[in-house]
Amino acid sequence: MKKIFLILVFFHVAILSYSQSFKTLPGKIEAENYDAMNGIQTETTADAGGGLNVGWIDDNDWLDYHVNVPVSGMYTFRFRVAKGYADGTIEVKNSGGTVLGSVVLPTTGGWQVWGTATVLIPLTAGQQTLRIFAKYGTFNFNWFEVTGSRPVPGKFEAESYDLMSGVQTENTQDTGSGLNVGWIDDNDWMDYNLKVDSAATYRFQFRIAKAYGDGKIHLKNASGSLLASIDLPNTGGWQNWVTVETTATLPLGEQILRVYAPNGSWNFNWFQVSKINTVPPQDTTTKPTAEATVIRFS
Repeated sequence: MKKIFLILVFFHVAILSYSQSFKTLPGKIEAENYDAMNGIQTETTADAGGGLNVGWIDDNDWLDYHVNVPVSGMYTFRFRVAKGYADGTIEVKNSGGTVLGSVVLPTTGGWQVWGTATVLIPLTAGQQTLRIFAKYGTFNFNWFEVTGSRPVPGKFEAESYDLMSGVQTENTQDTGSGLNVGWIDDNDWMDYNLKVDSAATYRFQFRIAKAYGDGKIHLKNASGSLLASIDLPNTGGWQNWVTVETTATLPLGEQILRVYAPNGSWNFNWFQVSKINTVPPQDTTTKPTAEATVIRFS
């Protein structure tokens, strides 16, 4: 009887230990805190925060992490990496080997010169194993951070994009200081992972500055459909800020909204989304009319 009791205790402790090994997402996970790996080593890192990073990553090496995802949805993965040369690429796989997302890593200028690469990945709820797979190696890896979608209505700093193409950030002279997005050229864009609390018409306010040119914002959804368009005024300088606004109808739930620059040469500090009214039942006998654009200087 005593032997059976001890066996039961052993299995209980083993199950509890296994359950506690699952790291809850959203969250930040140090690269060296893997649950299984193939081919890599660790070393002292020169990145902010110190500690260790994973290195000696060759093609087809991998690291497994046990994670717990409370809610199914779209998640933003940010990988802290360093790479001096070559074609480093990370694939995120599930336990069945399916590729959930991939990201080509930037050349950062050295093995201890650190940058961040980002990819959006859908995850299902529950305990699971995620594999960080080096499709192409020759990079160092310090940590990865996973964040979920952000609620709408809300206010969003321009630099808090989840993905982008072509833009950079700089210190802003606008009220509240911090950063703004600049160096916006034609066809550059920023994606934001958002969760809309109800289907409705929403007011979008964009904080922008522009010295010259024909700046324009297109607001698009993940399929590329145009939701709204705004022609941007000349504000008298790259740090002379005004707020422009328009409206767009959004469905309920998680979605990626893209702030797209068909015409660039403008700076961007933040945008705010507020609900105007809920969407009435669709009337298929009428056609939607264009919303007027309002420009408010402040």
